[in-house]
Amino acid sequence: EDTHGVHGSPLGPEVLADFKRKNGFDPKESFVVSEKVRQKYEETILSRGQQAEKAWNDLLEKYSREYKDEGLVLKRILSGELPKDWQKGLPTFNAQTPSDATRNINGKILNNIADVLPELIGGCADLTPSTKTDIKKSHDFQSNSYDGRYFRFGVREFGMFAICNGIAAYGSGLIPFSSTFLNFITYGWGAVRLGALSHLRQIYIMTHDSVFLGEDGPTHQPIEVLPLMRATPNLYTFRPADGNEIVGSWIVAVEKLRHSGIVLCLSRQNVVSLDNTSREGVSHGIYHLATFDKESKETEHPVVLISTGSEVGPTFGAAKLLNSKHHLTVHVLSAPCLELFAQQPLEYKKKLLGKGLVISVEAASTSSWQKYSHYQIGVDRYGASANLKDIAKFFGFTDELIADKVLQYRELVKDITLPLLPCLLPSLKLYIIEILFLGVGIKRKTTQKFTLILLCCFIIKRIL
Repeated sequence: EDTHGVHGSPLGPEVLADFKRKNGFDPKESFVVSEKVRQKYEETILSRGQQAEKAWNDLLEKYSREYKDEGLVLKRILSGELPKDWQKGLPTFNAQTPSDATRNINGKILNNIADVLPELIGGCADLTPSTKTDIKKSHDFQSNSYDGRYFRFGVREFGMFAICNGIAAYGSGLIPFSSTFLNFITYGWGAVRLGALSHLRQIYIMTHDSVFLGEDGPTHQPIEVLPLMRATPNLYTFRPADGNEIVGSWIVAVEKLRHSGIVLCLSRQNVVSLDNTSREGVSHGIYHLATFDKESKETEHPVVLISTGSEVGPTFGAAKLLNSKHHLTVHVLSAPCLELFAQQPLEYKKKLLGKGLVISVEAASTSSWQKYSHYQIGVDRYGASANLKDIAKFFGFTDELIADKVLQYRELVKDITLPLLPCLLPSLKLYIIEILFLGVGIKRKTTQKFTLILLCCFIIKRIL
């Protein structure tokens, strides 16, 4: 009593009994509500709640009679149902689409969706001109204008995320989104984590998602943020390569991930327009983009390049170089969402990643990629302040530099048996068996001898 000890340890039965005795309760009874308290609760809170619910339902029915079309929309939103064919007006993109930053493309797609989903509501923490998230056909939410769908949160990332969590938790059918620079998501991380833990859907639109944001430098360039988000349970991190993948990310967020946090990581700089990207492929997390094998001479040792976001373009270019100049077979994969890929069947994973030397390419920390690739091309240091072209050269993300790094890694493994990637193993036990019996990382002849010795020992032990 009168100490802070209770903060970190239970009171115990004797202290609880003493507390009950001092406050007029039977110390032998537990989990009991007195009749007096129960009656007071029914007369006040329960009765008041029932009256409020009846008043609300009556108001809804009156509104629905007087405004039939609006009433139907409101009831649809409250039920959580989506309009039929709501995706119908979403745009498609191809290699002829003018190059643009994914933040700009997303801004157009966001407004396209907002036109057909009035339940989409959100705002930005003082960076609307940069994140491109304003809803064009609406206005700001204000004390005298509750019909506004856009919030100017100010420089208050934590408050923004917490408010959007509250909107999601209320259960009104609204779909809240928030926006700022990706590196600033950590300013409100407590709310992000609690939202994911509480199974609340919030769509985090995070722009300026890599070292390629340029001159703002290391304070604004996210390095460790992608692995942090990917390590957070029930938080789905999307890094779309172009407009098709942005559309696919929104479809998954709106239709499938109704009880999860969703982060859209978008570029400041323009991205290359490609023919092979797929909105449907996004739902698999990783999907096949292209295979370059026309000039191949070594079909037995293909290279698999897996990339995300703005790095998909230069990875595509590197694959072309590796095939045309070095005669390698190269498979290119796009990986908009690793969390979705982790949920795919083992056979699908093997089909994509079991073809050869797998190398990931992403302009961020490589910590996310060890179980999905043999080698990683990334940024395991803080960024730098420079223009886009200099940044790409400095960190090795041009077509040529990516190709050079791939050749270096390929040279390192030419005489060894590649380990089976952890993501392709159904259990840790099998991974240990694979290490013991296949001699991962050991030269092929040594592997065969090592395996033969182990098998002989096993047979002798069984006989004895």
